[in-house]
Amino acid sequence: MPHSIFPSLLSLPALKWGPYKTTAHAVAELIDNSADADAEECGVVIFVEGSNPLPVMIATLDNGVGMDEEKLAICLQYGYGENPSEKTRQTPRMKRLGRFGVGLLSASFSQCQEVQVMSWQKNQPSKKVSIPFVQLTSYEDDENVRKNQIPDVAYEQLPDWTSKAFVGMPTHISEMQSGTLVIWRNLSPSWKRSSTLQENLLKLCGRIHREFIRLNLMSISVMVYDLESGECEKTRQAQPIDPTFLNNWDTNALKNFGFVGDNTLFCPFTGHEGDSGLNAEGEYPGETREFKSPEGTVVGKYTLKASYRSDAVLNDEELKKEYDDPGNAPYGKLAKELQGVSFLRASREITLDDGWLRLSKSVDRWVSVSVDFDPSLDQVVGISNDKQQVRSLSELAPKSITDVQDEISRVRRENVADEWEYFARLQIAHHIKKRLQEMQKFVKVQRIGSRTSEPDSIEQTDPTFAPISELRVDGDRMSEGDREIPVDSHLPSEDPNGTREVYGESMSGTQSAKEVRPREIMKHDLKIDYVRDPYSPPSRMFHHTVGTGHMVVHFHGKHPLSDVLTRLLLDESDSESADEEDELPPPTMQDAIRVIRGLIASYARVQAEADDYDESEAAALERTLISWSEKASYVFRNRED
Repeated sequence: MPHSIFPSLLSLPALKWGPYKTTAHAVAELIDNSADADAEECGVVIFVEGSNPLPVMIATLDNGVGMDEEKLAICLQYGYGENPSEKTRQTPRMKRLGRFGVGLLSASFSQCQEVQVMSWQKNQPSKKVSIPFVQLTSYEDDENVRKNQIPDVAYEQLPDWTSKAFVGMPTHISEMQSGTLVIWRNLSPSWKRSSTLQENLLKLCGRIHREFIRLNLMSISVMVYDLESGECEKTRQAQPIDPTFLNNWDTNALKNFGFVGDNTLFCPFTGHEGDSGLNAEGEYPGETREFKSPEGTVVGKYTLKASYRSDAVLNDEELKKEYDDPGNAPYGKLAKELQGVSFLRASREITLDDGWLRLSKSVDRWVSVSVDFDPSLDQVVGISNDKQQVRSLSELAPKSITDVQDEISRVRRENVADEWEYFARLQIAHHIKKRLQEMQKFVKVQRIGSRTSEPDSIEQTDPTFAPISELRVDGDRMSEGDREIPVDSHLPSEDPNGTREVYGESMSGTQSAKEVRPREIMKHDLKIDYVRDPYSPPSRMFHHTVGTGHMVVHFHGKHPLSDVLTRLLLDESDSESADEEDELPPPTMQDAIRVIRGLIASYARVQAEADDYDESEAAALERTLISWSEKASYVFRNRED
């Protein structure tokens, strides 16, 4: 006699010990189903009885397309799924979130002993009042369980409490022409207080489904309903929680410090300060890469977004009075709480994996990466059936970037066709690690500038900036020229308008230089300043402007040599730099930076004096500068990585 692969009396109770980390993760699975059903609203109700805070039941409701009798009858089958090719979305949705049709059953029985599913559709006017109803329990004495059968579809009225329990949703249930209701009874929740469960549901679903909420594709309401009083006690809407901090969200840790609107906690990483990375719609599209099979067919793509601490974190004067370090501020603690690489599948977060970061390094609190995969790359990255892990890709997290590079070289050299998926994972891992390493260097530069011992120092918002003490020294040396220029005989404070105008369109970090630099320059009557100009053509590494009291050296951010000097040389020699507790920093790095700045300032001085040269001398100097910049550009563009 043949035996069942999945004997019901053993398999169904085993689902109670399913893979879902918490009750919130299991509820998120039901919200995925709502999203796949084109629901614009999804409500989650946590039920309590009187003063007892213990959740006794959970119900989810959506206004999606619903299920007909045939689909409802099999929706609790293990492995039930809908063919994505048969799905025609009526709204600008993301791609389908479901995988194998195991989510409803496994999520339900991981949290409860009894599940009910009701559904109705608007193309069935005769069934607007009576709702198809299915009940399945995991009790061993249930006849249907023993027979390994789903009960027949029945027609039932909606429970009386639905009209009051879901009152916090934008649309009342009586006005929903279609939808699905899932009820969990006899719970075993992860949290024993309804308020704690509600808070964790809001946080997790706000993060997992952040793109759906942010783009107004779906609202998620979480409510607490008292079965004794018949009143909905607490209603809250899930807000989009973005661990890359590229979009602001509703939390006091951000909005109390002015991080609202365009002033985000993190800024996009493009490799060039002053380059916002935003498109015409004001969105950061990130970097999209495709993968091809050995036959040359495109098998999938992913989009990587990278972000790091905004200059606004270091520039807030009011904040500095209250906190000695941004890490001690509420939003700094929030950044630490949300550390990790955010992996998404079809814009739905799978996991926030902190294994890619060095959690002992404070600098890693201020960098973030998100990677959004096409479902076609499920096999490549190892998306788990419960949509909580990227197993295959995460195995590469502990490897160093050098080890990943060596392995890429090996696979490319051996050219084994069967390893193309592994090769794709290596490339993704290298992309992530490279962006993290680059941003870590940027943040260290910010840290160096913000921890200077000079009490009157300018907060460092750009790698080209020096503390005030060094700017004063550079300015004094610059003034020791053979010919007098306006810098020598005037002070910046004597001509505020002229001091502001010499900055032109240059940038101070992510802000306009003329908006933030002149105030400090005039306060200390400094003779020289360094800024970055992202708009100038890359034919020259820098140019200068002279006001009535000081000179500004504008580094051209698009010039390869300028980028190398300002972004790499201002950091330690490698990414595994000394900890903050080490007694001595690398001994020669700042000396090298001062020399580089001095050399450029001296050349700028020669250019400034060239105004008194005859035409042929000035032309020769200009040709020399352009020739040198072009040669440097050629060398750095053609160097081997």
